[in-house]
Amino acid sequence: MLLKVSKSEPCIICGKRDWCGRSEDGAIAICMRESSGSDRMSSNGGYVHILKPGHSAARVYDVPLPVATADLNAMAAQFRATADQLGTTATLASDLGVGADSLEDLWCGYDLCHRCWTFPMTGADNHVTGIVRRYLDGRKLLYPNHHPSLYMPNSTFHTLPVMAEFKKWLLVCEGASDVCIANDLGFTALGRFSCSHIAVELLRLVKEFHVPRVAIITDQGNFSERHGSLKLAETIKTETGAELTIVWPPPMRKDLRCWRPSKEELQTAIENGEIV
Repeated sequence: MLLKVSKSEPCIICGKRDWCGRSEDGAIAICMRESSGSDRMSSNGGYVHILKPGHSAARVYDVPLPVATADLNAMAAQFRATADQLGTTATLASDLGVGADSLEDLWCGYDLCHRCWTFPMTGADNHVTGIVRRYLDGRKLLYPNHHPSLYMPNSTFHTLPVMAEFKKWLLVCEGASDVCIANDLGFTALGRFSCSHIAVELLRLVKEFHVPRVAIITDQGNFSERHGSLKLAETIKTETGAELTIVWPPPMRKDLRCWRPSKEELQTAIENGEIV
């Protein structure tokens, strides 16, 4: 049986008090943020950590075979159509304080059955690999059998071929809402699944489109979040040779959505960011 973490019993891996879980006997932890040291990925997109030798995660957390890409593309399209019919995108835009156009650019949809918004995650070829559910209380969960990759606005995908020519920055944010903030400001941006997620598809995208400059917009969080951003930056630079910088939000501003800089402020922060 999987138990949720809480304020009194935070995740033993990342120290957070939400989103993660552990087995009832304490032998297995499912961390949604930290991949380092994990045994495998769980079916909901987290990382399985074996805390007591001799225990197997396969009994409860075995990862099923992935769903066919065509089925996921159709699923995302259906959710998008439902959102258009019900007008739910405007409600979420108001709640998050982001532009409805940016949510639509991310193919934000609505799952009427689960009463939640949906965000497709795509690979470098813009095909859906998994869909994330966002509930009213802020919880974000992958559907079973789905796999995390990138939150990629349609406008970003179509801008990638000219980025090398114009030496544009590609902003890599954490989460869909920060991607929307960057998009609202006029930047070319995409998002990763979590602070510790190093998407193979991101490396493939930077290589294939010869993206010259990458700015990682990180969360002003704990050690795990900062370590994850540094690890991602070093991996991208080593694998692709792109120019890398890391932008840390100001103190007391957890992320880009909390910070809400002007376009000029964010551009200055990128130019003066931590060079990797």
